[in-house]
Amino acid sequence: MQKTKCWELLNCKDEKCPAYQSKDLKCWLILKTRCKNTLQNQLIDKLELCPECSVFKLNANDKLHREFLSAICKEYKYLRENLEIREAELENANAELSHNLIEITEALEKISSGDPDVRISEKSNIKVIQDLKHMINLTAMNVGEIVQQSHELAMALTEHFDVLHKVTKGDLNARVTGASNVELADIIAKVTNEMIESISGEINKRQQALSLLSATLESTADGILVVDRNAKIASYNRKFLEMWNIPDDIISTGSDEKALSYVLPQLKEPALFLEKVNELYSSPEKKSVDIIEFKDGRIFERYSKPQKIGEKIVGRVWSFRDISERVKAEKALKEIEALESSILSAIPHAVVGLKNRIIIFANNSVEKVFGWKPEELIGQSTRILYRSDKEFEEIGNLFYPVLQKMRTFSEEFVCRHKSGEDIICRVTASVIGPRLEDKKIVVSYEDITESKKLAAQLIQAQKMEAVGTLAGGVAHDFNNILTAILSYANLILMKISTDNPVRKYVNNIILASEKAAALTKNLLTFSRKQIIEPRPVNINEIINNIKNLIVRLIGEEIELKINLPDEKLIVFADPVNIEQVLMNLASNAKDAISDRGIISIKTEVIELDNEFIRIHGYGKPGKYVLISFSDTGEGMDEKTRSRIFEPFFTTKEVGKGTGLGLAMSYGIIKQHDGFITCYSEKGKGTTFKIYLPLINVKLQKNNHHESHYIVRGHGTILIAEDNEDVRKSAVEILVEAGYKVIEAIDGEDAIKKYLENRNKIDLLLLDVVMPKKNGKEVYESIKLEKPDIKVIFTSGYTYDIAHKKGVIADGVDLVIKPFVPNILLQKINETINRK
Repeated sequence: MQKTKCWELLNCKDEKCPAYQSKDLKCWLILKTRCKNTLQNQLIDKLELCPECSVFKLNANDKLHREFLSAICKEYKYLRENLEIREAELENANAELSHNLIEITEALEKISSGDPDVRISEKSNIKVIQDLKHMINLTAMNVGEIVQQSHELAMALTEHFDVLHKVTKGDLNARVTGASNVELADIIAKVTNEMIESISGEINKRQQALSLLSATLESTADGILVVDRNAKIASYNRKFLEMWNIPDDIISTGSDEKALSYVLPQLKEPALFLEKVNELYSSPEKKSVDIIEFKDGRIFERYSKPQKIGEKIVGRVWSFRDISERVKAEKALKEIEALESSILSAIPHAVVGLKNRIIIFANNSVEKVFGWKPEELIGQSTRILYRSDKEFEEIGNLFYPVLQKMRTFSEEFVCRHKSGEDIICRVTASVIGPRLEDKKIVVSYEDITESKKLAAQLIQAQKMEAVGTLAGGVAHDFNNILTAILSYANLILMKISTDNPVRKYVNNIILASEKAAALTKNLLTFSRKQIIEPRPVNINEIINNIKNLIVRLIGEEIELKINLPDEKLIVFADPVNIEQVLMNLASNAKDAISDRGIISIKTEVIELDNEFIRIHGYGKPGKYVLISFSDTGEGMDEKTRSRIFEPFFTTKEVGKGTGLGLAMSYGIIKQHDGFITCYSEKGKGTTFKIYLPLINVKLQKNNHHESHYIVRGHGTILIAEDNEDVRKSAVEILVEAGYKVIEAIDGEDAIKKYLENRNKIDLLLLDVVMPKKNGKEVYESIKLEKPDIKVIFTSGYTYDIAHKKGVIADGVDLVIKPFVPNILLQKINETINRK
């Protein structure tokens, strides 16, 4: 069954309509819908669809058919009657329209022929025809007046054209003067006269402008030439002629070609000049700026552009400027700038120019000082060179007020390297220009970090050297006293029996003297005047040898950790001195640990390079054995750490420390060409690092041993000693050992005594340092008399210091004070019996 939806055909959108909602597709004519009574009458033409509609057929009955047919017939009758009426009305209207159009056409023909009396009836059933007839009658009434005005207007226009013709011929005084009854003619006359006035005024202005332009061209410093499209000279100024030295007879021809031919020989590169000219003439739109060089050294800047009137190109303008002096000045300026650049580059300090604290230039040395490339700093605030905003403000508040009064100011500041490292700089600022404007200054930053370190090291070294010199002098004098005490004490032992009760007191005197001698040895070690006996030794072996001693020293509550490599770490050192250093460090570490803790000793090989030396401020390039001695004690603050190597400086209670332990250790390591440093923080323990030069040699066995027995002998000895106590005690010992002795109290006395007893003396026993003549001078004088004379020197100084002072010769024997009798006697016996 065909499912025709009649509401779609009727364009129905009423969703509430039962027919619209019906799923059974019942006919809208059957259902009681609103559209049955409304749409049925309005859309009767759609009823023709119903006979074909399957729904209509299915639901229709006789009553529905009758209603349907009655509606169709009624509508048809109505439409038929209405059509007949409309056709009659149309026929009558066509007839009236035809008649009226003929009448209107005839009236218009008469009006066009000039008949102003034409009139037509304005009656008509058609409103449009009625209005048209009225307009024709009005037009006919005005035709006569229009004809008269047209004639007068023609006469006025004739005068108007005559006046315009005179104006075109240059008569700017011509005006339209005739009066007219036609308003349009008067308006045209007024407009024409105003136009002539305007043209006249504009021409006068242009003439004035041309005069001004001409004067301007003549007054300008540039040479100006204007050439038209036909290569004819249209205009020029006198400056152009003067610059190119063109004579009047050439320029008066107006030929650009002749002018070119005249100027080309003046140029260094005439072919290039001519090529450029031809290029521009062949490209009228093109602009150009270039430089021209003359054979006589002059230099012109040439500028050329097309000459236009509106958008039309009518020629070309050439402008020439003499820039010879400017080029010379620029060249000189470039040379100055190059010189300044070279100077700035040669300056080892960072130099920057500032405006309102913004960097506007920087030399190459900024990279060396701060790590920044110059181009990285340009445009940056100088804040980038300091550690904090606060310090940045502080330096600004310090410098700028001073620079208001002084042209230059300098101060030291801690700055910030690109790497984040702090550097100490001497900052020097100078005002740019006669006065301080926009905070324009030039600032140099001299990196004095290294010099500060060196200065601190120098002060420390000088202080240590001064104290060392004092300590050495005290030790020398003290050794003389101890020599006498030990000598007399040993003489007493020689004189008394073994069961004498006094013997124990003498032994105590000798023991105390030996302790005092050890103290003087420490002083001499600190002052680097103690004799050392270096040899190739294995550092690891030294540490293992004293390991048990360190354990007994630090006690059971402190753990000792030792980390040593298997390889032998060979250095050139005195093992006794190195042991003493390690024992001193162990003693200090023990005191620093309040309860339980750890002491660690570690050795390794390290190579010091130039970068290490630059950063740390000490060392020499090469391989070293590094001994790291660490403890977990309470540590030290920076103030204490900076003084630990000073002699007699101690943080211990009175009576518990001499303050010489670390000072002595410092001296020992320096004597071994090494370095010792300390790293410590409060509450974080302490680490000492000892650097000793590594050597590549094999170890040799040491068979040295000392003799402790008294050696007796015979012969005559000349002893020269300015210290009476030492001299008297030595004489007693020598006499007791079987020698004959001749005494001398100074150097000159020694020479005198030798000359008096030259054939008796077997050995010279000379103090190194004596008044009037020292031991070496005495020896040299006596050698002139007896070249093979045997000699032993004594001194409170070490061999190396005595040799450095030049008071002993190479290869001679030296006995160091304080000495005990058996050591001195053994050396005398060996020397006298030496062949």
